[in-house]
Amino acid sequence: MLELVRRTFIYRDNSDVLGTEKVATTQSFSQLLQDIPSSEGRLEILRKLTELYPEDAHFWAHLGRFYASEMKNYSEAYECINRAISLTNRKDHVLYHMKGMAIRYEINNLIAEKNEVQAIVDLAKVASNAFEEAREQSPDNEHGYISEVQLLARILDYAGRQHQNGVLGYLSTPRIDPFLLNSIERAEDLLEQVRRNREGQGEPSALEVDCQAKLDALYGKHDRALQIWDSLLNRKDSYHPPLRRQIVWTYLARYERSWDDIPKNNLRRIQSLLEENIDEEPSNDKDLRLWIQAVRWSQYPPSLESVIERVSYWKANSGTLDSVYYLYLLYVLSALQGSAQAKDNAERYMEECRQMARYRKNRTNSFEWLGSGSGINSLIHHSELGQWKTDIEFWERTDQLVRVKGRVNKVDAPQKGYIEIKGGLLAFYVPARSNHSRGRSENKPVDFYLGFSYDGLRAWKVKDIGKDR
Repeated sequence: MLELVRRTFIYRDNSDVLGTEKVATTQSFSQLLQDIPSSEGRLEILRKLTELYPEDAHFWAHLGRFYASEMKNYSEAYECINRAISLTNRKDHVLYHMKGMAIRYEINNLIAEKNEVQAIVDLAKVASNAFEEAREQSPDNEHGYISEVQLLARILDYAGRQHQNGVLGYLSTPRIDPFLLNSIERAEDLLEQVRRNREGQGEPSALEVDCQAKLDALYGKHDRALQIWDSLLNRKDSYHPPLRRQIVWTYLARYERSWDDIPKNNLRRIQSLLEENIDEEPSNDKDLRLWIQAVRWSQYPPSLESVIERVSYWKANSGTLDSVYYLYLLYVLSALQGSAQAKDNAERYMEECRQMARYRKNRTNSFEWLGSGSGINSLIHHSELGQWKTDIEFWERTDQLVRVKGRVNKVDAPQKGYIEIKGGLLAFYVPARSNHSRGRSENKPVDFYLGFSYDGLRAWKVKDIGKDR
């Protein structure tokens, strides 16, 4: 009965759109509810549902969303959504996303009424916390990232209209709220995580493309943007780490986010800025992720041992998934380059990474790949491989990748097998794709492209050695 009531009064087109971006732009309740001619009538139906089913969190959440989107009664909206969250013991990412969206409705209303920027920023901090909680509970869901980027871009655009020199002029004014000052940097990092989660899943969504275009428009002329960030960095009243990251993102935006196109002198400055940040904030994932990208393009990259040491500090200080991921990856590189002691560490951190990521949908995606070169230079980020081609089930650009030699260790099933590589490490592969089978293919020498996923090593495009490619 409860499910029938939900489908009759809440779901749209027979699907639950709770918390999705469509909520903000399209009809988001059932057709039956929309057919009720007055807002008051629709409100009465939703109220009645919470009376009949007072322990159903989603009815309370929908009532709250209705208060925010159609009645502009934000205090009632937050009370209903907070009640919904409490009914789930704070364990439903959709409800936190809905809370962030409800606050967005109020912010949009404040912007339309031309309210003070600071009042809008104060509300945005609360929305940002809600979206962050949604991401922590569901890190694979694109909407938890996109919704906040859209919010930040809207506020920055509004702030820019209050200053004759646009948004960068507004951000350079004295006593600017740090949340607003760091908003572009925060939005860039959120979009980078969207790109990371999308690895191997085709083209970016229209929402992602739109957000990137909005951010690019905020920079204006990159030289001018760099001058402003540098001037802010020289002010004693500024908190420097996010400003340094913003300078890095501005360089990346200037060169269309291609590390390969950034001049060497700019790369040296990027590396220096990030290392200053790492010394100041040793547990910050943002800095370490960018630094690992930057140093592999350095003219004089650090040794593999020194990178492992820095990432070990990162893991010790933060214990985050990415810190464990890069630590296992670096030890694998060390094992492949001849270190007999690296194998145990590689396997230990690989298993820790696998356990930490076991509930993630993207746990089998390879964010990094093995290329030619040595040390940290042998890593190839997935963004350098072009587009994922569904017809060949692989990246369009393989010129930077290196084929690794190994031997089939075992074939458990057509969809599950393992290849042993140098150092005794095992890489998962799909035997059916290379025409391998149990009892026939064990011990065959092969070569392949090697990817690094949260779930461990993965072998792609496996070929028997000597077979035509």
